[in-house]
Amino acid sequence: VPVRSGPRRGHHDQLGGGTPFGLTHRAFDGFGERPVRAQHGAMSVHSPHMKTILLMRHAKAEPGVPGQSDFDRPLAPRGTDDALRMGRAIAKLGSVPDVIVSSPAARAKQTAEAAARAMKFAGALRFERALYDAPGEAWLAALKALPAAADAVVMVAHSPGIEEAAALLCGASPGAFAVPTGGLIALDVAVERWRDLEEGGASLRWFLRPKLVGLL
Repeated sequence: VPVRSGPRRGHHDQLGGGTPFGLTHRAFDGFGERPVRAQHGAMSVHSPHMKTILLMRHAKAEPGVPGQSDFDRPLAPRGTDDALRMGRAIAKLGSVPDVIVSSPAARAKQTAEAAARAMKFAGALRFERALYDAPGEAWLAALKALPAAADAVVMVAHSPGIEEAAALLCGASPGAFAVPTGGLIALDVAVERWRDLEEGGASLRWFLRPKLVGLL
């Protein structure tokens, strides 16, 4: 995923295309500063089944207070609103997953729960302690452990792990993605089984942030 520098675009930081939101095929990083190309070669009719990965950073959390662990920091009111907004966006984009996996930290858990309610997700949420304060490789390990029957997943956890995971999956350089709280990255990967997932094997579909969704 080549990345080239460009001017700051303020609110014009939509990523992806071909969606009900009318987003263009030009993709940008989380702050609209660097275009990220989402061009992919033609797929053979013999290509394996496509899996969809939605990587989500937890929404805005309350600052820590004396005596409170980082793990227990809850969402701020704005964070709850953003999580609900992103869940509705997932539903509008037709991307409600088969599985939702989250860090069990309070802010990630509450983000996953709010988004699940908003998208009317009917399944049970899964919580993986290994995703708390974890590097990108831990995100990939959690993806590889998913059941083959699941075709789409939303994974909710923390930064910088989400940026690292997205870069690893897309074969991008470190720092290619800048994901704000509540940010959501959609990737496609041509594998039949999650355990066959490899670094560099995914393609970027779209990338949204709550501020953008709130303007639509």
